[in-house]
Amino acid sequence: MSDNDLSTTELADRLIKEAYTYKELAQHPHQNICNYHGIRLQGDFMTGLCLKRYSKTLQQCVDDGDELDVESVLQGIRKVSQGDINPSNIMLDYAESGGPFPVIVDFDSCRKQGEPNDGKVGTEGRYEPSKPAEYVNDEVSLGYIARWLRTRS
Repeated sequence: MSDNDLSTTELADRLIKEAYTYKELAQHPHQNICNYHGIRLQGDFMTGLCLKRYSKTLQQCVDDGDELDVESVLQGIRKVSQGDINPSNIMLDYAESGGPFPVIVDFDSCRKQGEPNDGKVGTEGRYEPSKPAEYVNDEVSLGYIARWLRTRS
């Protein structure tokens, strides 16, 4: 099913779930989790999430040939379990620290440890699915990212 399929409420349901996740995460701020400012409403409908704007994704940095301290990036993202760790969900914030500081975004796949996954379990090729949400899903993804960063040209 595509995100453009209007015959279901799947996309809206994921957006609402992600908003609740961000709201819960905001109660326990973490430097490597993006800053959540609330939701955008149009009439009675939620139309988006309001998050801090970051410089660029890890994928964009690699594509642009930016200098990266690979170990610093990996250290920052190892501190967060998110359920969909991939180079497009890791933002690098240059404003806060002067250097690329990793921040995780996109929490629609995030589940509490042990909760069942709802079918969206990370990015294919960067995870090994398990029935309940487990840290191992993100650890496998981090392994793929570490190898990718260390072998990029």
